[in-house]
Amino acid sequence: MLIHFVGCRGASMSRLMAICRSRGDTVTGSDSSLGFGHSRDNIHKNLNLVVYTNAVKEDNCELVRAREFNIPLVERAEFLGQLSKNFAAVFAVSGTHGKTTTSGLLCEILRPLGCTMHIGGEYNQDNSGNFFVTEACEYKRSFLSLCPTTALILNAELDHTDYFVSYNDYFSAFKEFAKKSKRIITFGDDENLFNLAKEFNGKTFGLNYKNDYQAKNIKSNKFGTEFDFYFLNEKICRLKINTFGTHNVLNALAAASVAYENGVDISLIKSGLLRCRGVKRRFELLAKKFNTNIYSDYAHHPSEIAALLKGVKEQRFSSVTIIFEPHTYTRTASLKKEFAKELLNADNIFIMPVFAAREVYNANGDSKVLYKELLERVCNSEMKNTSIEFFPCFDSLYDKLDSIIEYNKKHICTNAIIFTGAGTIDKYAREFCE
Repeated sequence: MLIHFVGCRGASMSRLMAICRSRGDTVTGSDSSLGFGHSRDNIHKNLNLVVYTNAVKEDNCELVRAREFNIPLVERAEFLGQLSKNFAAVFAVSGTHGKTTTSGLLCEILRPLGCTMHIGGEYNQDNSGNFFVTEACEYKRSFLSLCPTTALILNAELDHTDYFVSYNDYFSAFKEFAKKSKRIITFGDDENLFNLAKEFNGKTFGLNYKNDYQAKNIKSNKFGTEFDFYFLNEKICRLKINTFGTHNVLNALAAASVAYENGVDISLIKSGLLRCRGVKRRFELLAKKFNTNIYSDYAHHPSEIAALLKGVKEQRFSSVTIIFEPHTYTRTASLKKEFAKELLNADNIFIMPVFAAREVYNANGDSKVLYKELLERVCNSEMKNTSIEFFPCFDSLYDKLDSIIEYNKKHICTNAIIFTGAGTIDKYAREFCE
């Protein structure tokens, strides 16, 4: 087939292109971020299909041209659902957060068996194999295009408030997703997800003793974390991972549970988890110099920031500096109190301008609103030593970070500097390291 992808630079779209290419299709693509952008000339009568993202507007010149030629148009999520039907088994990893990391862990477990991977983050992904592992995004209920063999629901905390009007609305999407799946495994420490699993005769994972799959006796060392893997209160084995933090234990437990539930050998589960070195931008160490560790992370939801800072604190840094780029005005406006609460677990907090993504400016969700919320909380508490600053651009931030590093050169202390967010902040983190 001849397939053209409109908006091809997106994480999902670029992976779909690679998978189609490996299956023998001829693919082309365009994106507004590319120098040549979109053009009517990219669409010709020989094309069999045009795939587009929901970020592309209906009046896009390429979509208009495709309609003129009567070339079938398919939205990205629908195309993913169609593509997944070509595989013997489909493992869909969903949830508010942790999808990319957990998908990577599951892929490593299944890699020796032949696994095609559709992961949003940068990762060494295979394009061939009868098992299909995909991240399943809930935004605009796009994951309902899938009919998974096994659906994994890692968590369900209100997000994408530009689309979902309430938690009940948000959770209803996961319930619909469960209905479309042959088998479900959910995070049983969440009462709503525990009940969802029982409603659909599924399994649960977590730390709570009521879960079908449990992690017990968790211990960390300088190399990573290990824990006992239990099923129905019987110990299966001890598992090791290369990362830290309870959230990473739960991600590994989730991946192991899916694999075990589908009959994968324990030896493959052990070796797969140990082989996985993490996904780019998940607490990724960019530089280590002058008693300073500089990281890049993708956390852009309050719960993700909570997990990130908890994991950092476990490594006992003398001081933790977080540079946060909020993602979308609606998320910042609706969750500003939650963001402020979690960010205050850092010693130094630097707030950057909002990365708007698909949205137009909204004063209620401006970064300065979050900055003021943080200041008010500090003023009304005993956290007088917490440093909070707002920076209108990254260039002005660099001087401040330089002063932190200069201080560390002269004193025996280890500081962590973390750039986090889902927008352009990773680019600036790497620029600063250079």
